[in-house]
Amino acid sequence: MTGKVRYTIVIPVYNEAVVHETYRRLTKVMQSIGEPYELLFVNDGSQDWTGKIIESLAAADGCVRKLDFSLCDVMRDIREKNRYVRGLVSWAGFQQAAVEYVREERFAGETKYPFKKMLRLAADGIASFSCKSLRLALPFGLLVSSAGLAWLAFSLGRLLLHAGEGVGWRPSLPACFC
Repeated sequence: MTGKVRYTIVIPVYNEAVVHETYRRLTKVMQSIGEPYELLFVNDGSQDWTGKIIESLAAADGCVRKLDFSLCDVMRDIREKNRYVRGLVSWAGFQQAAVEYVREERFAGETKYPFKKMLRLAADGIASFSCKSLRLALPFGLLVSSAGLAWLAFSLGRLLLHAGEGVGWRPSLPACFC
């Protein structure tokens, strides 16, 4: 395709020697759209022939690109303990667009990303690039503080109304909540 690239499809691969089928399917879909595109394969350190296969695809098709590691400098300069890449890309100012599609069954093999890692990724995304975790914690904190203040008021009222009674542990409990 000629002209300015309209779509860049980023495909992370790790030990995916059957990447030809992914390439074939994506090429078919993108050609049916009729807009300029590129397929950017990101080799996540594969130890099989995946890197060589991507190089051969790039040599044969001008729409195929490999990740140029000079682009990684932007990501390396960001000092984050938990790197949630989806959020960092947006935060660093790269343009993004949503493309709706129907997801097909995986052609071969199984995912190399277990469910536990997916949950950790979701938690990192929520904690790193969203106010939702704070918004969820705020009502809980207000509830606990309110309960502590209510207990303090109750304890002080009981202390004032029943001056002859022993104080006990009640007045110290709100300190745990407030």
